[in-house]
Amino acid sequence: MTFEGANPGSTKRPKVLALHQRTSLAWLFNSATAAGFDVVLVPLDAEKSVSRDQLPPCVTDVVWADYTQDLDRLVGFLATVIAEHAIDGVLACHEDSVALAARLAEACGLPGISPATADILRDKGTFRSALDDGGLNVPRFAAGTAEDGLLEASASLRFPAVVKPVDGYSSAGVIRVDRHQLLPEAIASCQEAARPLREQLGITAQRLVVEEFLDGVELAVESLSYAGETQILAIGFKGQPAGPYFEESVYQAPARLDEELLELVRNEVVSAHRHLGIDWGPTHTELRLGPGGQPYILEIGGRVGGSGVSHYIVQASTGVDYFGEVLAAAVGREPEVMNVAEILTLAAAGNYIVQCQGSGVFQEVEGLSEIGTDPRVDLVVSTMRRGHLVKPYPEFSGYPGFVLSRHDDIDDLEVFHRQLDDRIKVVFQ
Repeated sequence: MTFEGANPGSTKRPKVLALHQRTSLAWLFNSATAAGFDVVLVPLDAEKSVSRDQLPPCVTDVVWADYTQDLDRLVGFLATVIAEHAIDGVLACHEDSVALAARLAEACGLPGISPATADILRDKGTFRSALDDGGLNVPRFAAGTAEDGLLEASASLRFPAVVKPVDGYSSAGVIRVDRHQLLPEAIASCQEAARPLREQLGITAQRLVVEEFLDGVELAVESLSYAGETQILAIGFKGQPAGPYFEESVYQAPARLDEELLELVRNEVVSAHRHLGIDWGPTHTELRLGPGGQPYILEIGGRVGGSGVSHYIVQASTGVDYFGEVLAAAVGREPEVMNVAEILTLAAAGNYIVQCQGSGVFQEVEGLSEIGTDPRVDLVVSTMRRGHLVKPYPEFSGYPGFVLSRHDDIDDLEVFHRQLDDRIKVVFQ
């Protein structure tokens, strides 16, 4: 697949349609401003209260889309927006918009992964089957609904195992199960946690995945693909969560791994991209180390991870303007980073994820504002307002906040994150 892209010699600024980017996280907009891009924003429903004077200057228009309508009608509506605004590229900035962005790109002749590839990425059962077919590392698993024999199909798996919705993200509905006898209860809890999304999408039976638990460390890989080639930008460490609900805690880059293991991770990620047809745009890949220390891919998100947090990790640790390169790819221009033989690590970068620490009516995060005065901290993000209802896991109510920081080396970053464990407390009513 080839694209002419926006004409570099034209006086028209290249323009992208950004689906679901949070205006409170400015990385995409900063990169667009620096690179001379305009942005037409399709906001998240949660940001309907954002007024025009709060929008970044590069945002030329805001489009509200009705996500309760049929996907084909939604594509038709946004395709009209793309034509009317002379938009050159489309970006998925949230997991819910990956399939939509792929269909829009295909309908409008713009760069992007195919709808078939997007659908594979958004279905954990199909995704695992596709990796298995390609000879890639996959934990043994079963996928289906409780009604069509998922419990019986899981009987041959080795426990502990993990149950999760096939179309979920973050840690919503993800549960560790230590014995097969406990699986019916876990399946019921997982289905209940996924019920709001199921009802929103009009799904009558929730498909789930049950897979054997991998007890090695968790890793994240940030990548960019262009015209079928994939460049690895950063490999980070995400802890060693043991469950039962797999709440995230840290993201530290670069990962403290030996070169042999780093090469195994790179090869596994690039091979998966090639096999699945991920030939264009950014990806956020999550892996765990399994038997024999081999990397097993658990998820690939067809977007910049964490509403832009992955951009911060890449830029702070390597100096690469991730969103700037993503914008270039989105309009069919070859990103400069595709011609770099080796991405060098310049610093250590981290994201400390404030865990919920319980449930109830959220009041505040004690200690968070004081941490922002540390010269190593670039940004403190508060994501919950007083009065927000935090439900018990396995339902996912979001994380209360994040602390993004850069350090001279990974040792200092690890010590800093351990200190935050003692300094931060979530207060409920």
